[in-house]
Amino acid sequence: MSLESDISKYAELFDNVNQLNFSGNTYQFNINDLQHEGTICTNNNAVIEHYVFRPLNFPLVAKILQIPIYRRQINEERLKALIEEVNILRELSHCINVVDFYGYAVDKGKIWI
Repeated sequence: MSLESDISKYAELFDNVNQLNFSGNTYQFNINDLQHEGTICTNNNAVIEHYVFRPLNFPLVAKILQIPIYRRQINEERLKALIEEVNILRELSHCINVVDFYGYAVDKGKIWI
């Protein structure tokens, strides 16, 4: 079984996955729409990358995390915690001093926030 089919088992956790929202306009996530501008930082858990969203020529930063896997199985507890982080960011995005949230995507075993 592939990772993508394993991930599909957890579809109820993912709300509006692979949809990016810029000023009320929704775009389907396509990795080819992102022009890589550089790496900001990396650690054991995540990579922070600078991109330009080509359809709008809009700069953005993506936090990219591996989907938590242990012994070839998704770690459901850690995956739920990761989705909770996404939901918190979505809720707080409108607050001052909190980074804007445009959406998140799942691509090739990684979550892009």
